[in-house]
Amino acid sequence: MTYKRNGFCEQTVPLFPYSIIEGAGKRLIVIKPRRNLVSNRLRLFKDLMTDAVFICDDDTIISESELVRAHTLWRSLPDHLVGFACKSHVHHPNETEEYTYLAKDYDGKYSIILPAPMLLHRDWFTLFNRLPASVYDMMDKYNNCDDIVMNVAVSNATQHPGVCLIARHQEYAKIDSRARQFKGQKSKNTHILYRTRCLNELSAIYGYMPLRYNNNYVTTLLRTKS
Repeated sequence: MTYKRNGFCEQTVPLFPYSIIEGAGKRLIVIKPRRNLVSNRLRLFKDLMTDAVFICDDDTIISESELVRAHTLWRSLPDHLVGFACKSHVHHPNETEEYTYLAKDYDGKYSIILPAPMLLHRDWFTLFNRLPASVYDMMDKYNNCDDIVMNVAVSNATQHPGVCLIARHQEYAKIDSRARQFKGQKSKNTHILYRTRCLNELSAIYGYMPLRYNNNYVTTLLRTKS
């Protein structure tokens, strides 16, 4: 999924491990939404036919082997969000802005899984599309935070945190050098500010902060009999 970076997306799409799609005998479907919104990737599409859904930012490269590792982990925890990029929030109970978005983990723990990439159950797309109107208004206002909204919604429904899988060396990369040529949301000075505002507005909407911390980073997967 890309947002206003078609030129960059044209460079990175060929790098995706399509062999995994071909090996499963599936076909690739390209969807062009009517409106160019950052939340489009989490909208409920009729073409979602598998339980597991893979979402990947346009500036991320992942190998087939790492995608298989992520799917293996997700199959053991299908109600969790599973990903490789983990961020956090910080609670400031006595501050005007009670919550702050942190673009890294916090004291060795994380609470937000980014779609860079992310695996999640398709049921969560239904949940995402049934949220209060104020949540969609917030995402449109900031052109941001769709991933935070998904994390909050799933944590609220399950009371579980997401799960972070540590990628193996050279099997996963953020192609920042090329991405800088095509400015995206994260390059804006307001990126952290808007995500902080989203956290506080979501806390007000839900009446509490649903995000849960996790201090476990998965590095090795146990072999299971098929």
